[in-house]
Amino acid sequence: MELYLLRSLLEVAKCGNYTRAAEALHLGQPTVYQHVRRLERLYGTRLVETKGKQVRLTEHGRVVVEYGRRLLAITDELGRVLADDKSLRRGNLVLMAGTTVGEFLLPYISVGFQRLYPGIHISILINNNPAHIDAIVRDRGVDLGFHSDPAPAPGVVKEEFAADELVAILPPGHHLAAQNRICPEDLVEVPVVLFDATGNPSFRTLTDLWLAQAEVQVRAALEANSVQSIKEAVRAGGGVALVPRTAVRDDDHSLIVRPLANPPRRTFFMVARNGGWESHLVRTFRQYARSGLWAAGAPPQLTPIGDRLL
Repeated sequence: MELYLLRSLLEVAKCGNYTRAAEALHLGQPTVYQHVRRLERLYGTRLVETKGKQVRLTEHGRVVVEYGRRLLAITDELGRVLADDKSLRRGNLVLMAGTTVGEFLLPYISVGFQRLYPGIHISILINNNPAHIDAIVRDRGVDLGFHSDPAPAPGVVKEEFAADELVAILPPGHHLAAQNRICPEDLVEVPVVLFDATGNPSFRTLTDLWLAQAEVQVRAALEANSVQSIKEAVRAGGGVALVPRTAVRDDDHSLIVRPLANPPRRTFFMVARNGGWESHLVRTFRQYARSGLWAAGAPPQLTPIGDRLL
């Protein structure tokens, strides 16, 4: 059923005759009359009664008008919501990301975006399974995803979003802190805290490849599946660890940060649905995330270089 038919009936009920209803709707009187007749044929019942120039609703007409008001109110509200989406005065954005992006990068991007658009509510969900993130984005469970797996996936498109590299972190007073750069050979005789291969496989793979290229084996004193656990183990004196640069703040004096020789790097991707309708809010957030404008309020290690992050 076309909504304009309901609008004509509601205006006739309000004005009490076809002529005034037509004037209010900026339509011809015969057009409004035909709209009401089409509704009557659609529902198979009389909706109005005419007495002279006056038009009154039948019992069924009053029912249709009551429900019609509700339906048109919802439709008008939908129009306002969509208009608000374009103006970005309000809206909800749900993001899903792996630990590194979700805990150390997206908060700064999200807060920077909200400074420009205070009415936008943002939720950040952590999920370390890239395939799950791809599927959830495809099925519209979240608006955007962020992870490091470049493999093509059905129903989504991935664009290079940022890059990160591994650095060494040490407890204060560690003898390797005197070096400007850490080489694989430096770790042979010291305890090392590693990412668990099952909990965070991408960073563990980068670490293993970096060591293998130098034909070096290290002694894993402890393994953990979260960046925070590894940082705490290093603070406690558990050894040296290799962690993402974005996960270590320059003003954290409880850890010593040293770059690696030929550091392994990882590229992050922003995942969006491939095809179909995309809201103005999602498009604007994607543009903002790529722009680097958020970096003004972020720690120095999150400063973007071009459209990448190092």
